[in-house]
Amino acid sequence: EENLYSCDASSTASVVALVSKMFAVPIEELPENKKKPITAEELRAKAHAAREARKAAEADGAPRAHTSTPLEEALEQMKMEDTPEEDDSKGKEILLGFARIYSGTIRTGTTIACILPKYSNAHPPTHPRNAKHIITAEVQGLYVMMGRELVNVDSVHAGNVFAIKGLEGKVWRNATLCS
Repeated sequence: EENLYSCDASSTASVVALVSKMFAVPIEELPENKKKPITAEELRAKAHAAREARKAAEADGAPRAHTSTPLEEALEQMKMEDTPEEDDSKGKEILLGFARIYSGTIRTGTTIACILPKYSNAHPPTHPRNAKHIITAEVQGLYVMMGRELVNVDSVHAGNVFAIKGLEGKVWRNATLCS
């Protein structure tokens, strides 16, 4: 209770967070599934590799098929690598929890207790009425929301609003998350 009222964000504080709602996100919108833009360094490396391959082919006496620069060859190779494959996750959605953490630090990969709305404080947690309203879940992913974008993070400290992955099929509307 002290941790909750003081918004203690230390790693030793008990985790208390509130999931206010669950929302659907297309799987391809998750940061880990988005295509990363190529850097100038990667582009230079691909152009260098294409130039070396062309020199090796000329040294072997192979006729040159077309006259293109190494940069054009690297770009063509990237286009071929980026051709979309048939992906069965296209159009599918995943449920994330919209939450605020009040105390502690929640980390990806940890196990948390989800206290569902019908839990009664009048009975102890082991009471048969309450046992079915306490569910454990593994935190599969944490995201800070920046407008419409989700930014993947490893941990979230007290006072932050975040999205949590791993509650699908366990939390339907809202829940209190505890360590």
